[in-house]
Amino acid sequence: MLGDGNEGMSTIPGLNQI
Repeated sequence: MLGDGNEGMSTIPGLNQI
């Protein structure tokens, strides 16, 4: 997976922006 969010690990950019 790619860490696109701040604390999230998702393959979608900005999915887990916390």
